[in-house]
Amino acid sequence: MPPPSMSTKLWGDKRMKRTMRKGIVRAITGSMGRFLSVFSIVAIGCGLFAGVRSAGDEMRATTDRYFDSSVLADAQIYTPIGFRESDLERFSGMEGVARFMPGCVVVAESEYGDEIRNVRVQTISGGEIYDRINLPKVIEGRLPGAPDECVVEYRAIQDGSYSLGEKVKLTIPDGSTQSMLLRENDLTIVGAIDSPLYLSFSWSAISIVSSEPKYNIFTGNDAFYPDRFNFMYFTFKGSADAFSYSPEYDEIIQDGTGNLRYEARVWANDLYAAYSGGAVNEFPEISEELIREFFDSGSEPFYVLTRDDVQGYTLFENDARRVDGLAKIFPALFYLVAALVCLTTMTRMVDEERIQIGVMKALGYSAAAISVKYVAYATLAGLLGGLFGTAIGFQIFPRVIYKPYLIMYRLPPIRPVFRYEHAWPALLIAVFAIVLATVLAILKILRSRPAELMRPKPPLVGRSVPAEKVGLIWNRMSFFHKVTVRNLFRYEKRLIMTVLGIAGCTALILTGFGLRNAVNDIIDKQFSDILLHDIRVYLKDPVTDVQSDVSISLLSSIEGVEGVCPISAQTATVFGEDGEELELSLVVPADVDQFKDYFNLRERESGRPIALPADGVILSEKASKLLGLRKGDTARIEPAGSEAFEAPIVAIAENYVEHYVYMSPEYASRVFGNLEPINVLLTRTDDLDGDAADLLAKEILEKDEFSALMSYSTVKARMHVIFRNLDALIYVLIGSAFALALIVLYNLTNINVKERIREIATLKVLGFYDTEVSAYVFRENAVLTLVGAGPGLLLGMLMHSSVTLSGEVDMIMFGRQIHPESFVLAFLITCGFSVIIHAIMHFYLKRIGMVESLKSVE
Repeated sequence: MPPPSMSTKLWGDKRMKRTMRKGIVRAITGSMGRFLSVFSIVAIGCGLFAGVRSAGDEMRATTDRYFDSSVLADAQIYTPIGFRESDLERFSGMEGVARFMPGCVVVAESEYGDEIRNVRVQTISGGEIYDRINLPKVIEGRLPGAPDECVVEYRAIQDGSYSLGEKVKLTIPDGSTQSMLLRENDLTIVGAIDSPLYLSFSWSAISIVSSEPKYNIFTGNDAFYPDRFNFMYFTFKGSADAFSYSPEYDEIIQDGTGNLRYEARVWANDLYAAYSGGAVNEFPEISEELIREFFDSGSEPFYVLTRDDVQGYTLFENDARRVDGLAKIFPALFYLVAALVCLTTMTRMVDEERIQIGVMKALGYSAAAISVKYVAYATLAGLLGGLFGTAIGFQIFPRVIYKPYLIMYRLPPIRPVFRYEHAWPALLIAVFAIVLATVLAILKILRSRPAELMRPKPPLVGRSVPAEKVGLIWNRMSFFHKVTVRNLFRYEKRLIMTVLGIAGCTALILTGFGLRNAVNDIIDKQFSDILLHDIRVYLKDPVTDVQSDVSISLLSSIEGVEGVCPISAQTATVFGEDGEELELSLVVPADVDQFKDYFNLRERESGRPIALPADGVILSEKASKLLGLRKGDTARIEPAGSEAFEAPIVAIAENYVEHYVYMSPEYASRVFGNLEPINVLLTRTDDLDGDAADLLAKEILEKDEFSALMSYSTVKARMHVIFRNLDALIYVLIGSAFALALIVLYNLTNINVKERIREIATLKVLGFYDTEVSAYVFRENAVLTLVGAGPGLLLGMLMHSSVTLSGEVDMIMFGRQIHPESFVLAFLITCGFSVIIHAIMHFYLKRIGMVESLKSVE
C-alpha cells in the first residue's frame, strides 16, 4: 500500500481513526503510572481551585437556605412606646409586604444565684391570626406551651449557663417603658433553640463590659400583656426568591424599607398630634412624664432595622468574602507544578516514541496527525482528572473551610453542590495547561528530520559543574558523590521540577502548622502574656472612692487571692477615618503603676512595653486595622451615655481577642471632668488547679458586693475545644502536601529510572547490592529534597501570612508568628515523604534485570 500523501485527508480515513484510537488506548494502558500521575496532579489542582472558590458561595448559599426556611424578617420596626391594635392594621396592609408579625422584646435582669444577668426576652410568634416569621429550630426539649414557660438559646445549654427544667426569675425596673409589656416574671425552661435573629456567637463573655444582653430567652405571647407590642417584623414580596447578599435583594429591601419609613413617619405624626391633644396615653402603665419626655426630645419614636442589624448577618458576608480570597493562594501553586509535571511527563513520552514518530514522518503523516495521539492522551488525562478533582473538591474543601466558622456562627451544616461556574474554569485552565505543555514537548520533535528521529537519542553530554572549581571541596568528595552532583546539573528540567514540587509541599505543610500556631497564639498570648490576671470580678455597685471601698479589701482577704487592681470599664464606639465604626471596651485603671502588673501593654513586633500616656489613648492592634487608624492619628471616641471626644493615638497595643482602648486616669479626668466609677476588679490568684479555682470562684460570688465573675482558665479551656475544628483544615493541607510530593517525586523518579535503566542494570552486573543501587539513584532526589525545602519554607511564610489575614474574623486577631518547631516539623515531614517515595521505588528497582545492560540501542 503506498504511503499517504501530505494532501490526503487523513481525518476522513476510517482506518486512520481506528489506528489512532488504538494508539491512544495502548499509550494509556502501556504507561498507566504516567497517565495516573498526570490525572492525579490535575485532579488535585482542579479540586483545590474549584473547591476553595466555591466555599464562599456555599457559605452564602447555606445562610440563604437557612434564612428562607426560617423566614427571617427582611425588616423590623421598633418603638419604645409600643404599638396599638390599629397600628398593626396600618402596617400589615402596606403595599409590598408579604408577611407580617408583631412581637414583644424586653431587656430584663435575671437572678441566677448571686449573679445578675442581663437577658433579652422576646416572643416567638405574633399569635394565630398573624404570619410566622423568624422560625426557631428546636435543638432540645420543646417550644413553650404555657404562659410561664420559655426556651433559651442552645449555646446557653452548651456552656452550662442554663439547663432544661430550670426556673428563670426576671426583673424589669418600675417605670420603664418595657414594664407595660412583660406579665410573667417567673419562667421555666422547657427547650433550647437556635434563632435566625442571632447568627453569631457573642464574645461579650470574654470582654470587660458590654451593653449587649448575655443571653436570649424566648416565650409565648401569653407571657406578655395582650395586644401590646413594641416590634413589628416584615418580609417583602420577591425577597424569598432573591439571593441574600445579592444586589437584587438589596434593591428589594431598599424599596421596602423606604415605604416603611414613610408610613412610620405618618404614624408618628398622628401619634404626636394625639399627644398634643392629650389622648396619647393608651397604656396607663407608662407615666405621662416618660411619654412627655420622649416626644419633647424631638427624635422619631421608631427605628427601622434590616438584616444588616441582625447579629452576625453582615459579619458572615465579610467572612465569606475573605474565603473567596483563599482561592487566589492555594490553586496557583498546584497549577504551576501541574503544568511543569505535565511538560516533563509528555516530553519523556514523546522522547520514548521518537523512532515511531520518525517513521510516521517518513511515511508522510502530517504534524497534526502525529500530534493527535499525544494531545488526545493529555486532554483525556486532564479532563478525567479535572472532572474527578472538581467533583471531590466541591464536597471536601467547602466543608473543611466552613467548619471553623461554626466557632463564631450558629448555622446549619453546609450542603455543597456541583457548581458549573467554578468547574469549567478549573477544567479549562487545567486542560489548556496540559495541552500547551504537550504541544511544546512535541513541537521540538516534529522540527527534526525523520532520519534523526529514527536513530536513538544520544545521551546528554557531561560537562563540568561549578563545584569542580572549588578544589577544596571537590577533591574530598567520593566518586559516587561526584556522579550525583554531575547528574543533578545534567538533568536540569528534573532538577527544577523536583525543587518546585518539594518547595510547594513544604510550603503547604508549614502553612498548616503556622495556622495552628496562629490560632493557639490567640489563647496562649492573650490569656498568659497580655492578660496577667486570672479572674475578673464585677462589682454590684460601682464605686468612686477606691481607698475607702470595702469591696477591694474584702476580695483581697479571700484565701487564694494574690492581688487586686480596680479599673473602670465601659462600652465605647470608635470611628475610623472612612466612616467605619467599632464597638470596643474603654479601660481606665485607678492606679497606673499597679495596672502594669495586671495588663501587659506592648508592641507586637518589637515587644517594647507601652506606658499609659498622660495625653492620648492606646488602641488595640486589630481595632486599629479595622478602623484604618495608626499611631499618631486622632480617634473620635464616643463612650456609652457620654458625649464623643477626640484623642490622639499614642500607641498600638498587641491584642488578640476583642477590641480595647486604654486611657490613663489623668487623661480620663480631663476628658470626662472626673474619674469614671470603678466597676471591675482585676484579680491575680495563686497557681490553682481546676477544682481549687472553682472553689475560689464560688467563694467570691457568695459575697454580696460582687455581681459576676469570669475565670480565664474556664475561657481558655472552652476556646481550646472550639479551635479544634481548625485541625480538619490543617490535615487537608498536610494531605494535599503529601499528594503533591507523592506525585512529583514518583513521576520524576520513575522518569529518572527509565532513562537510566541500562546504567542501573550495569551496576547490578558489577555486583552492586539492591540497597547500593537504590542509594546511587535516590541520592539525587535526597539532595533535591533538601534544596527544595529551603525555598519552600520561605514560600510557606508568605502563604501563612495570606491565609491568616484572609481567615480572620473581626472580633479576633490570629497570631502572626510561625513557631520554630513548625519549621522543623515541616522540614522533617517533607523529608519523610521523600523517604516513603524512595521506599516504594526501591521495590521497582529490584525488579530490573541484569539482562537490560546487554540490550543494544543500535
